Amino acid sequence: MEPPRDPNPAPKQGQGARFLLAGGVATALAGAAWALVQGETCGTCSHAGRLVGGINLAALGVVYYVALLAAAWRAWKSPLVTGGILVAGGVHLSLAGMLLAHRIFCPPCFLAAAGALWACLVLVWLGDSATLWRAAALVPVVALLTNVGAGTLRRQAEKRDRREAARAAEKVLAERHSAANGRVRMVVYVRRDCSYCERFKSEAIPALRQEFGGRLEIEERPAWKGLPTPTIIVLGKESTLFPGLPDELAELHEAVRLAGALPGGRRPQHGMPLIRPGRSGQPGYFRRFASGSSTRKPTSRPRYSGS
Repeated sequence: MEPPRDPNPAPKQGQGARFLLAGGVATALAGAAWALVQGETCGTCSHAGRLVGGINLAALGVVYYVALLAAAWRAWKSPLVTGGILVAGGVHLSLAGMLLAHRIFCPPCFLAAAGALWACLVLVWLGDSATLWRAAALVPVVALLTNVGAGTLRRQAEKRDRREAARAAEKVLAERHSAANGRVRMVVYVRRDCSYCERFKSEAIPALRQEFGGRLEIEERPAWKGLPTPTIIVLGKESTLFPGLPDELAELHEAVRLAGALPGGRRPQHGMPLIRPGRSGQPGYFRRFASGSSTRKPTSRPRYSGS
């Protein structure tokens, strides 16, 4: 006896569209999971995270794409699925633009963006004119809102990090412990799994030792929660605070020369000048700089890891 046939069989195009959409969402999920596994051990992932104020977008992405993948497999034409895919495409379009603008090559981020945008293209290709108009309106708006929101979060995080770095500098200055005559003291706050701390140890310290030798004392301390790492404090005749590792490590050499009154010393571009309380009648100048009220600001951002 022949089994009964389904009176409403799914069209082949519908099945193929489901697989195409699910493939795009699964690719985005793979990129988010990859970034989540990498975490702070990946310098590019860490730097990419700082562009959005340190929010763990990878964890949010994993949860979002698991839910979206399950929904897309059940009913890929539902407004919830189509809207979710278009929103993801707008978010990743903005994030990918930020990465390219800052010259950050983050493979997990670009993999997630490729999956989300691929799902958007499949949706538009298989959808009707209403889907096309909805995509044309929703994706740019979401991308714009993402860019504005990320910029706001990034500025708030940078102000918070500079305040914490200023706290560390105040703590070191309050110790009133200076290096011997003719020497410069450098206090560095570090933490485990900080890629920029590892770069400081592997690249910056050997170069500093080679140039300054015994004239430079380097002390490492564990960073507390909320302090950007590495926070670098250079103490001497003219002291400087770095709330993060500068892109150009030569700035550390400039700060050491300035602290030791050596030839070639000048105020680094990303360094915050430190003035001991009561000195020159300007107590706490670096605190005003750290809060963002000083007129002297760096032209680009140092690199660091959050808590």
